[in-house]
Amino acid sequence: MLVAVDARALAARRGVARYTRRMIEALAALDDVRAVVPGRGPVAPVAGAALVHTRLPSRALHRRTAR
Repeated sequence: MLVAVDARALAARRGVARYTRRMIEALAALDDVRAVVPGRGPVAPVAGAALVHTRLPSRALHRRTAR
């Protein structure tokens, strides 16, 4: 099973970021997880998950995928 997670909130280090990080860690304990992080901003590693950075910034990526 391959799980992709929109991990743009991870950089904030607040409520949604903590929830997202814990969810990714729990999923990674079960199987392969790749978390998609828009842009090139610094994000701390998540245990057991691969963080995949995109070239597009968050706003452009979400505008593009919403279509």
